[in-house]
Amino acid sequence: MRRFRKFTVVLLAVLGAALCVAVAYTRAAVPPIDVDRSAADVATDRTGGRTGVADTDAAATERWRTALPVNVVGLPEADANGVVVTAGESEVVALTNHGALLWTTAVAGALVNAPRLDGDLVLVAAKRAVVALRRDSGEVVWSVPTAIDGAEDNRANRPTVSGDVVVATTASGRAFGLERTTGAPRWTVDLPTAVTSEPAAGGGVAVVVGVAEWWALDAASGAALWGGDLGAFGTSSPVVYDDAGRTLVAVASNERVTASDVRTGELVWTSAAEQSEFYQVPVVTPTHELLVPDHWGRMTAYDAHDGRAIWRVRGAESVAEFGTPVVLGPRLVALALDDAGPRIGSPSGSSALFPPADGHGVAVLADGALVVTTWGAPVNYVVAYDVKPPNR
Repeated sequence: MRRFRKFTVVLLAVLGAALCVAVAYTRAAVPPIDVDRSAADVATDRTGGRTGVADTDAAATERWRTALPVNVVGLPEADANGVVVTAGESEVVALTNHGALLWTTAVAGALVNAPRLDGDLVLVAAKRAVVALRRDSGEVVWSVPTAIDGAEDNRANRPTVSGDVVVATTASGRAFGLERTTGAPRWTVDLPTAVTSEPAAGGGVAVVVGVAEWWALDAASGAALWGGDLGAFGTSSPVVYDDAGRTLVAVASNERVTASDVRTGELVWTSAAEQSEFYQVPVVTPTHELLVPDHWGRMTAYDAHDGRAIWRVRGAESVAEFGTPVVLGPRLVALALDDAGPRIGSPSGSSALFPPADGHGVAVLADGALVVTTWGAPVNYVVAYDVKPPNR
């Protein structure tokens, strides 16, 4: 695949904004969601070339699928109560662990970003607002505008939570802290660049990645703690994690992955990395491996303590602009891809999984089942799979 390079800081910001518009698949009017949930017919699907896996001896069996009559289902998020997704840039939909409709709520301009599930709240990024819904009913708890009436859209990025503060950012470069229960403003900071990555929080600190720069803010007050240069090529969203009694933040940028102390910005380690994207989010596993996806649909696992590369997921090159690798088992992951995908990967190889339409986002149910969302077809799906790892 031709290497995708961003030549200037300005061009990077423009491309990031254009990508958001392209993947949202704007729909002028979307009817209320009418869920069509059918039992899987795995044998038929496999003969049609759309379900199952290829390339290695991994296997996936479709458990259930739920159809949504929209041309894009957003990235999924799951908790003990099921799955929540956005649909058609106009709805937020919650499903049970068995794929049955739990509730649907209209949210104008709801973006493809995965909702943030935080206990009793669902936090949604939209084109002109950040919205909080009740997790059990979908009722709107609060909605905070990110764009002034009559002004251009100012899309929110997926928010994060630090204690009783929701930390959100917008494409214009504004960061703000909101009271979790009411949405009331705690603080607002205007940053010097566009921001299209999602913020991360931990240890009372929120970290925001902009264009070629990143900053750490006190999550309770918005006070600046530190900032630094990243380089303008191949930047991911940040991830904050605990490491032997300290809190670190890691980000991939400029063909490196870097971990720093979240409170001081002091460099802890750095390692070589492939190009990432603003909408990709590294994740730290329960075994303390840092999983960093790249633009080509691959992934490298690093020791989160010292940055040593441990194992990689390779496979046929595709494109990956969005999402977080999800952990299906010990050194077994699923990677979100923009077309066809996702891929199931482990140190012993990777497998292409073919959902009923082009795969898009991935999440994991409480019992370990893989959830995949699709886009680009007249009808799209939330699909759950039982995944058998490849032989080792």
